[in-house]
Amino acid sequence: MRRILMMPDYRTDNPYQQLLAQGLLEHDRQVEFPNGYRRGLPITRACLDHAPVNVLHLHWLGPYLKGQTWAVKAVYAAKLLVDLFCVRQQGIRIVWTVHNKVSHDTDVPELELWVRRGVARLADRLIVHDEATRREVAKTYRIPAAKIHVIPHGHYRDVYGDSVPKAEAREALDVPQMGRVFLNFGMLRPYKGIETLLDVWPVYQRDHPADTLLIAGKPVDPEYGQALKSQVQSCPNTILEDRFIPDEDVHLYFSAADAVILPFRQITTSGSMLLAMSYDAPIIAPRMTSLEKTLQPATVLLYEEGDLLSTLRKSQHINLEGLAQKTKEACDELSWEGIADDTISVYEDSSTGRVKS
Repeated sequence: MRRILMMPDYRTDNPYQQLLAQGLLEHDRQVEFPNGYRRGLPITRACLDHAPVNVLHLHWLGPYLKGQTWAVKAVYAAKLLVDLFCVRQQGIRIVWTVHNKVSHDTDVPELELWVRRGVARLADRLIVHDEATRREVAKTYRIPAAKIHVIPHGHYRDVYGDSVPKAEAREALDVPQMGRVFLNFGMLRPYKGIETLLDVWPVYQRDHPADTLLIAGKPVDPEYGQALKSQVQSCPNTILEDRFIPDEDVHLYFSAADAVILPFRQITTSGSMLLAMSYDAPIIAPRMTSLEKTLQPATVLLYEEGDLLSTLRKSQHINLEGLAQKTKEACDELSWEGIADDTISVYEDSSTGRVKS
């Protein structure tokens, strides 16, 4: 049985790694996770702790790029590259899944881009979730596109509980029974464009006074959360639940909603969209190539820049039940069994040193 070490361990906050690990285990691959954070060279030491390790599957870089100042961050960035070089010296192959081109909230984008280019050169193979990102990463990181494999992000079905009847969910959440409910769900961060949604909602709501906007998630910081609260005060029929939503309640929000609004300013992979798709929710979002490819054939409510308001109005004339069925069809293509199989192909391709065409 081949052993894979996945780092960092983000299973507490995101089921993605656990679902992938379960799929790999069904293909006779043993997946390990680090025991906490070891100082010095944390990745090399984790590989030694779990020896023998055949493949290091690296995900997010944030835990290895610490520091409050540019100088300290630069030291950690250089240390990360040394750490990965030492891993390679052990004969361990490195596969890196690039979940976003740079961190959404980074305050040192130039430094982070520099270290990401270094990680991309040290890695044997990279994984991205769509073809558009593959081309962009190859160009931005200055590596051959043949080094990058496209494997979609899997769904979150069977993670947070089954849907319940709409009326039951709305009663549990104290949401109006009449009218449509539009949901924005997930961590509240500036790149998600929630302010834009709150700008257009009062205009839309004048013509559709029975409809409700429900925003649920924990703000990335208190200052940003307060800014959203202030904006919500001038938005009719808007409910802001600015808190962490327990796992056992997630299904209620998607069961209560008629559609999910994700007005991203920029995104590579959207866990929020995958979660919405897992509940067959019609999705309103920007017409970005990565989102469009994942959501096919349920793309009728994807909109061009500046067209959020007109798309909200358009949703009134769309058969949302029919669109939900198309969302289900798109989600059916994102099974973890197939994703695990494709991931193993990348591991094996990496271990032989070959580049697939």
